Order: sequence, then structure tokens, then C-alpha cells
Amino acid sequence: MTFSDASLKYTTTLTPSDDSICYSDGLPVLAGDVLEDVEGQTTRIVVVIPTLDAVPGYDANAWRHLRTGVLVEHVNASGVHLVHYDNVDEDMELLRRAES
Repeated sequence: MTFSDASLKYTTTLTPSDDSICYSDGLPVLAGDVLEDVEGQTTRIVVVIPTLDAVPGYDANAWRHLRTGVLVEHVNASGVHLVHYDNVDEDMELLRRAES
């Protein structure tokens, strides 16, 4: 699937074959994916815990004790905040796929 329509909303599920976290259409969540949260703020997936996929500057192994979910980077006037989500919330909108 291509992402020409950024207004689509996605949810995630764990796939039993490899424990990767996927959007509702089956596309895997990647470290570096850019999302818009329910409050309209742009966020970025920095770690996908089950696959130990991380963007440069983040150590996925430091978060493996959480066993599942994603670590999302929120940047605002008070700094950078990291939030763990068990799944990418259906109210989060995928804006841009991670660059490979």
C-alpha cells in the first residue's frame, strides 16, 4: 500500500508470526515513522520494542524490558518527552513513513 492519503487513521495489532507491531492494514510500524497525535502534535516513533528497531540516538535494548509496544518522541517547548504506548493509538495519524 502507498501512503498518498495521509488522512487515513491506523491502529496496530501484534502479528503472531513475528511479534512486529503493524498498522491495521498490516504494514509494520517502523522506527522513524512520523505521526500526528490526537492533540495535533507531530510525533515520531523512535523505538519499536518487539523488533528492537530504533532510530539513531536511541538504544532499543534499553527498553526491551517493556516487551512490547513503541516508544514515541514528543517534542514541545518544555523539551523532549518519551512516551511508551502498547500500540499505536487509532487516533494517531500516519503522516510519513520512515526513510529506509
